Amino acid sequence: MKINNLIFIKSIENILSSNLFLILILFILFFLGITFIRKIIYKISADFKILTHELKREIQSSVQSKFIQLSPEAEVLIQLSIDVWRLEKKIHEVKKQLSDKEKQSFDFSMERIKKQLSKFDIDVKDFTNEKYYEGSNLDVISVVKHKSIKEPVIKETIEPAVLVKGQLVKKAKVILLTN
Repeated sequence: MKINNLIFIKSIENILSSNLFLILILFILFFLGITFIRKIIYKISADFKILTHELKREIQSSVQSKFIQLSPEAEVLIQLSIDVWRLEKKIHEVKKQLSDKEKQSFDFSMERIKKQLSKFDIDVKDFTNEKYYEGSNLDVISVVKHKSIKEPVIKETIEPAVLVKGQLVKKAKVILLTN
């Protein structure tokens, strides 16, 4: 029994003294080092994504037009132009059920209202089905994912942009369709 123990101890000493043991230790250290480096790279990558997102937001806010101060009367006209836009969208859905005379009457009335608003140099902009560009001066209130979309597109304008004398006074609110 003592001879077996001695042989076992001698063989452990041989293993420890051999180059194979050193190679095994180096191999283990190498994989631990690779794992550690991967974790550092992942952390740096996550920090870089956050920094990039913050930088994009900062650039976007620096190039956004600054809103002008409007009188209460102008605010009423702006809200009226948005409501006319909404009314026109709703009526467009129901127009199929109207007679030709009713359609003409409606179109005439809408044109008169728009003409009156244009006297104040107020324009509304609907972005539905237009290509979306990063940094656009729009409020994206929702994003819908779709596999077949290659480039981001504005699926729907919830509220149009309003321009007074060509200057943006109210951003559009949109739903974005992206991949």
